[in-house]
Amino acid sequence: MRIGWRNPWESDKAVEITAVARTHGMHGASETLAGGIALTLAALGDGLATRST
Repeated sequence: MRIGWRNPWESDKAVEITAVARTHGMHGASETLAGGIALTLAALGDGLATRST
């Protein structure tokens, strides 16, 4: 295992988007959005202007 594998984020703020609720304690998230991933991402981007990446 790599050093810091249990705390992969530099901040203690992380949003998890998942199809099913996480039942393990491996990684934490300050907020969890459980549901259809495509629908959740579409809702988060609703009203935002598109741009190339």
